[in-house]
Amino acid sequence: MSCQTRQNIPSPDATWRAASLDRAHCLLSAGDQSLISVMQTLSILAAQLQSISSFFAGSLRRPYLPQRENFEERRKLGPVPGTITCADGLPNQTACFGCADGTILVITPDRSEHKLLLHAGGVAALRAIDERSFVSSGKNGTILVWQRVNGQRWSARCLQGHNGAVRLIEPLRDGRIVSAGEDGTIRLWECGPISDWSCKIIRSENDPICSLSVSPAGRIIAATRGQLLLISTPESDSSWRHERLSCSAGPATFVRDLPDGRILSGNSGAASMWTPRWDGSWIESPLPHLQHAQPFPDGRVLCADEHLHFGIWRCSANGDWQQDTWSPSSSSFKLTVLAGGEVLEQFGYLDEGDWIELMKVTQFKPDGSTRHYTSYWGRGQELPQGSGKSPEEYDPGFLLSDGGFVLLKDSEALYYNWENPCQS
Repeated sequence: MSCQTRQNIPSPDATWRAASLDRAHCLLSAGDQSLISVMQTLSILAAQLQSISSFFAGSLRRPYLPQRENFEERRKLGPVPGTITCADGLPNQTACFGCADGTILVITPDRSEHKLLLHAGGVAALRAIDERSFVSSGKNGTILVWQRVNGQRWSARCLQGHNGAVRLIEPLRDGRIVSAGEDGTIRLWECGPISDWSCKIIRSENDPICSLSVSPAGRIIAATRGQLLLISTPESDSSWRHERLSCSAGPATFVRDLPDGRILSGNSGAASMWTPRWDGSWIESPLPHLQHAQPFPDGRVLCADEHLHFGIWRCSANGDWQQDTWSPSSSSFKLTVLAGGEVLEQFGYLDEGDWIELMKVTQFKPDGSTRHYTSYWGRGQELPQGSGKSPEEYDPGFLLSDGGFVLLKDSEALYYNWENPCQS
């Protein structure tokens, strides 16, 4: 584990025991032997609390999104363009697709379609805001905030400021929007009382931003292609406290701001858990030599080892990585972590030259048990001989922020979601 410094960070619950011991060491002098008993008492207390923490760690770090029932195929969306670059779903089961030609296709529950043509150069990102609005960003640096008017027509407000593609956007619960682009800037957009949007540059870096996460409290976590982990925390006086850490595992393609104050960062080949300390430093606990690593909302990591055996790893309070007992089906060719913390497995077999595909969603219960939802997806065309392509290349799909997903096959889209989807 490595230690890196920062400034003025409050003491989190996960590290208060270490803070108490360190303060006791500072107070102890050569001539003050009376404090030895204090240190011994604190050490015993720390050991007892560590035992209690380990006992409850499994339940405390389960997915914090509500557990949901009745996962099912909601409907077929019909033909969609073959150049989909991003997608998301509104809470009312409206599906939105962004395309490489700049088109945004909106398909409502009654299967009516709306084509919106405003992003020059293509759509780079798209995120739902609520049942009547979503935000999209383009490769030309523009951001569009869409709102449905009178139940049918869609209107948009254009936000400009970025120089280059904006591939990361995160709407906040209070209506603000955080965006990050290839120009290295992280911007906060806020709508005023007369629908006028203001922009504040939170920070500007020399390298493009490659991943972004925003906590409910407004703390912004981002990573650059230059292997930097950026932390921006709002202060009570409307200022920002900035921190900069160096990722030992290379550029982080995903970051997660966890409820307990820790930060998970990583890429397809490695992951690190960052734990804050009372003295302003961060402890990095790396989990190297992975393949196909994907994060859970609660900080666990789904990944494969060098033998392509998949498993789930979790990081304890003291920085040790431990593997859960769960393992996927042996015939799975693609695994995906959904926004709600479930695992989507796709597997199949060849039947008279046709590729038969099945799908299974595994839901993890708070008591440690699992529940499975299996569905026959369909029969595909024969895989081209000698193409070298893997089955997942014939099965593009998009995850939705409310926990569902969309699968595309032969110009047809299938929309899967829970009976009561929720926003992450």
